[in-house]
Amino acid sequence: MWFWGQIPEAVDVLQGVLDTAPDHWLGFQILRLVYHAGGRDEECYQVNRSLHFTLGNPAVVEALEQGYQDGGYSMAMTRGGETLEKQAEVAYVSPTQIALLFNMAGEVDRTAVWLQKAHELGGPELPYLKHLPRFSDAVLAHPTVVKVIDALNYPDGGPTSEEMQ
Repeated sequence: MWFWGQIPEAVDVLQGVLDTAPDHWLGFQILRLVYHAGGRDEECYQVNRSLHFTLGNPAVVEALEQGYQDGGYSMAMTRGGETLEKQAEVAYVSPTQIALLFNMAGEVDRTAVWLQKAHELGGPELPYLKHLPRFSDAVLAHPTVVKVIDALNYPDGGPTSEEMQ
């Protein structure tokens, strides 16, 4: 539903998932993307907090909260991404997850850097890069990301992320 712009319907379905399984990390993961796509920044911020609380990452929760207090939604997403960046120096953190937070903050160059790292590491979420509307048009048009998309050797045809929105 989210892919076709049916944001309210997607939110209802995902809220139903979380009502049934309150700690379902994937429900939070997708719900934050839906809220971001719908421009519902406050809800996206809250769901990001819930996701990282559920994943047992209080440092990211704290960074999101402090960032939100200091500068609102974009700052919260930037601080969350920066915290995951620091954690990635000593442990595996999905580069795509870091890229998502920077994308939500509007940090195009930083998003591109992490998508490139995801490609270098063979990130399991990367094959969906072109066809799931998780990243802004500016990110998908960034030269680094265009190279990543080209390197993924998508078959010709099929909808682009713009066509799916």
